[in-house]
Amino acid sequence: MAHVRDILTAPGSRPYELLLEIGSGGMAKVFLGRAEGAGGFQRYVAIKVCHEHLARDQAFRGMFL
Repeated sequence: MAHVRDILTAPGSRPYELLLEIGSGGMAKVFLGRAEGAGGFQRYVAIKVCHEHLARDQAFRGMFL
């Protein structure tokens, strides 16, 4: 699996650093991500990212969310 060092920011949220792709399926990829905050705070999370070709479909985006 490839390492990914991108920053993902959702509207109204703190940025997440994508560290590692941990899985992929028909509609999305799943990454290990990390959020950092004040005082050295860190939280590891799983982040599901919809495939680009599906993200362009408004109906699919509604189902995905």
